Order: sequence, then C-alpha cells, then structure tokens
Amino acid sequence: MHTTRNPLLICIGLLTSVVPTALLFMRMNIYFFVPLLVGLGCIAIGSLSMPRAEKRTSMGLGSFLCLAASIGPFALAAYSNRSGKPIRVVLPANYSGQFSIVKNRAAGQGLQLQQGEWAFVIPEGGVLLVNEDYPFCMWHKETFIYSDGRPVNVESLGTTVGTIKTGPGSSRGSTDYEGTTHRWKVTEVP
Repeated sequence: MHTTRNPLLICIGLLTSVVPTALLFMRMNIYFFVPLLVGLGCIAIGSLSMPRAEKRTSMGLGSFLCLAASIGPFALAAYSNRSGKPIRVVLPANYSGQFSIVKNRAAGQGLQLQQGEWAFVIPEGGVLLVNEDYPFCMWHKETFIYSDGRPVNVESLGTTVGTIKTGPGSSRGSTDYEGTTHRWKVTEVP
C-alpha cells in the first residue's frame, strides 16, 4: 500500500494557524487560540504518511474544521458585540431631580417591550424596581421623555453595582447582583 503525506492539508493548516489567529489576536478576541490549535492539528495530521483513502477523509475533515475554526470566533464576537434594542425612559410630567432604575428580582416588575423599545416608566417617587436590567448591559440608544411626550435632558450619574457578602467583612460587586442601580438626574426643567 502506497502512503504519502498530505501537503494540501499542511498548507490549509498553516494558513488557518496564521491568518485568522493573527487577525483575531489583533482584534483582542479571546478565541484567537481556536484557529491556531486547529491549524497546528491539521499540519500534524497532514505530516503523517497515510493511504490515499485516508488522505481524502483527513483532507475533508481538516478543511471543514479549519473553516469552522476560522469563521466561528468572528461570528461569536459579532454576536456578543451586537447592539441591543433602544431604551425609552418615561418620567412623570414635569419631574425634576434624580431618578434611578434598581435591579430587584423579588419586588421588581418585568421588562416591558413596546414597539421594539425597552420601556422603563419611572414612578412619582423616582425609583423604579425591575426584575432584570440586562438591556442596559448591551450597546443601546437611550431616550428620555416626560409622560406627556416632551423630551427631557438628563445627565447620567453612573451605575452602582450590586453586592453580595462573601464572608465576614468582605463582599463582591457585579452588575449581575441584586441592587445594581442605574442613576440619572434631570438637567433641564421645562
């Protein structure tokens, strides 16, 4: 039985381990190692002497894996960096001062999706409790209006992370935790 190496698979592996890996690394994508490992694996398999039938099988499988390893990390990055739906915050008519949206799974209301936008209606007291705040964790556009439809200018006061106790005298904070608070203040009263 005649056995040979697979130079085409070696070339495909080399291209996969260099080009997508370099592009992903330059974009600071944490999945840069995927095409590197698959490409090096194809180089190693292609360097082995094997019969013609196995050569065809390894070529097909290696090509598929190289293609998937090259495209997959870019697709995953595009998906995770996508923009979220716009957010519309509705304040009571003529409201002035500070207001906030607080994550509270037990007492908070559910998210409201209205006409393709996340709607957050701030009550008279200025504090809205919601059971989830993930729309704020994605890239999004924010619009602030009074309940009568007039636009309102606001200034962001930032987000305060929720905390959990991790032991005596210690805690850890994250926007995943209860109590995460998004705060603003009205800068112009009509």
